[in-house]
Amino acid sequence: MTTAARGGDLAEPASEQQASGAVACEDLTFRFGDHVAVDHVNLRIEPGETFGLLGPNGAGKTTTIRMLTTLLTPVSGRVFVFGVDNVARPMLVRRMIGYVPQLLSADATLTGWENVQLFARLFDVPRPQRGQRVTDALAAMGLTDAAQRLVGTYSGGMIRRLELAQALVNAPRLLVLDEPTVGLDPIARTDVWEYITQLRDDHQMTVLMTTHYMDEADIYCDRVSLMHRGTIRATGRPGDLKAALGDDVTLDDVFRHYTGDALDDDPEKRGIRDVRQARRTARRLASRIVTLCWVELRKIRHDRTELYTRAIQPALWLLIYGETFTKIHAIPTPQGIPYLAYLAPGILAQSALFIAIFYGIQLIWERDAGVLAKLMVTPTPRAALITGKAFAAGVRSLIQGLVVLVLSALLGVALTGNPLKLLTAAGILVLGSAFFSCLSMTIAGIAVKRDRLMGIGQAITMPLFFSSSALYPTKVMPGWLQVISKINPLSYEVEALRSLLVGTPTTLWLDATVLIVATVAGITASSLLLPRLAK
Repeated sequence: MTTAARGGDLAEPASEQQASGAVACEDLTFRFGDHVAVDHVNLRIEPGETFGLLGPNGAGKTTTIRMLTTLLTPVSGRVFVFGVDNVARPMLVRRMIGYVPQLLSADATLTGWENVQLFARLFDVPRPQRGQRVTDALAAMGLTDAAQRLVGTYSGGMIRRLELAQALVNAPRLLVLDEPTVGLDPIARTDVWEYITQLRDDHQMTVLMTTHYMDEADIYCDRVSLMHRGTIRATGRPGDLKAALGDDVTLDDVFRHYTGDALDDDPEKRGIRDVRQARRTARRLASRIVTLCWVELRKIRHDRTELYTRAIQPALWLLIYGETFTKIHAIPTPQGIPYLAYLAPGILAQSALFIAIFYGIQLIWERDAGVLAKLMVTPTPRAALITGKAFAAGVRSLIQGLVVLVLSALLGVALTGNPLKLLTAAGILVLGSAFFSCLSMTIAGIAVKRDRLMGIGQAITMPLFFSSSALYPTKVMPGWLQVISKINPLSYEVEALRSLLVGTPTTLWLDATVLIVATVAGITASSLLLPRLAK
């Protein structure tokens, strides 16, 4: 059966769509400012079929996919996935979806196995089944032999197959593929489609794909919809659409017939709006924190260069600044402790600050690489994703902090050996890192672009450091700087670390409370701004 329509003339009643469709879109509309990207689109995709959403760049395909996968909230209209309203219950919809974005977006700093393991964790695959699911997904994509290699060594076709493995690991009912073969050579395109077809047959999945390759849609899709300038122009089986126009007709000819236009390459205007957050649980939050901390540890294991290079700066501060000012007695210290001992906790906090402040840049890099959109389509609340990244920064800071403590010990700094105090200091360091990483991610959500973030980051990092008590007591500062220091969370982190490691007096509960409140505020702000970054 072939259907031709403009805009909203294609739909069946919503009740029928909800009852029987794998995907049902009802008058789906989205605007970027004054630009209508999707204009009253109506679709129904049957369970078990491969459905193609076809059209040139700028037709509205990707925007439609983003609404379906909960990355965008429709301006009007509704989307149902197996009868579930994706605005009312986005977390449930994400659990039913496997998503492969247009960009090649696997993490190049992890192995193939680690990339798939990450998504198995984010989709809450039970621990007893997790290892086998990961192994099976990699085997299905023919990546068993390459599973332990870093993804940075993979070809484009291998990365696309890896992304299919990531999408498969949660056994989705709906596989959503946004331009799955864009940028691949003809042989790799054929290989990817063979794998997709096998996946559908083996797992009885529904497949929704977008493409502007009409030959792919002709061969692999059960039905297609032709989309142009935000509207659906025709829907039907490829053979029926061609037969309706005569012999020797291609899908390109069909597209021209219904649109009066040819395929073009106008860039699609894109953007991300806020999505509704589902109810969060402590179990899921803890799971995401553990998972993202695990990712950080795996990255450090693969490449320790950053640990070595970041040890240089604190070493220089301790060796040059600390030793020099200790000898000239230029800075008064509480209880007459050696200046080097006074300085060491400040440099410890500084190292954590400089690590954490780069997490906003990492977030933008993940956005540009397509990784962020994929993470946001997993059943992970936005706040849980931000919290996980914040505490992952804390894990990296702990490792860096250990380096600083070793350097301090080598220089003869007398630090506490009390296990309880050391453990509490580790907690303070993690809290400080979590806050400053959230600050950086909040700025990323405001700045959006990497260059802007770099400029803002450089403008605030050193003032934060110099307006804290890391280098000198607050009482020796000018009055105006003392005021700034008292509202600077870094000062509270430094004072807490100094008290625990060296024994200087402070109100520890107040320092910890300020850091906790600041971290919660940072997580909240970053979570609200996160959708602005998704691409």
